[in-house]
Amino acid sequence: MSKQKALFIISIEYLIAILVGIYVFMFNIGSVNFFIALLYVDVMMTVIIFVFSIVHDNSSIYDPYWSIIPPILILLWMYAFDAYNIYNWIILFGVLVWSMRLTYNWARDYKGMRHEDFRYVEFRNKFKQYYWIISFLGVHLFPTVIVILSMYPIYYAIGNTVSLPIFVFGYYHDCCGNFTVHIRWASTSA
Repeated sequence: MSKQKALFIISIEYLIAILVGIYVFMFNIGSVNFFIALLYVDVMMTVIIFVFSIVHDNSSIYDPYWSIIPPILILLWMYAFDAYNIYNWIILFGVLVWSMRLTYNWARDYKGMRHEDFRYVEFRNKFKQYYWIISFLGVHLFPTVIVILSMYPIYYAIGNTVSLPIFVFGYYHDCCGNFTVHIRWASTSA
């Protein structure tokens, strides 16, 4: 199968997961806390991608999940809180730029359906009959939980009125942190 065909298939599979997730979120929007509702939706979308991983016998189907799903989650939170202010659009823009860069890098380096991350191949060889349990818990579910928990500050910012000084302070610290990491990375890789 060509790389382009594989990317198209993965795009359709992610579109299915996202559309099901949006539908379930809209159905449950008033029944529980928005964060809990989206955690449920995120896990459900992960299960859908996991099923596609089994269908293709390739856990690397999950790899773009890290970068594709966070902007979707932010948009759902903005919708749930009816919070379309400039601060939230700036947050979404920042995450979207990061998401597009990471997804582009993944797609550029993606070799096709036959390629699976070397770590997953090692898991497959080491755990044999338990591979899909390890894959679900360690490759699919655990990263999903880490990503949504790391997005809690964004959830808080969207769900609460954040004043301009606090927003600028947080944005400044994030930029300084990213700049410091970049400087350290550049100095160690030279």
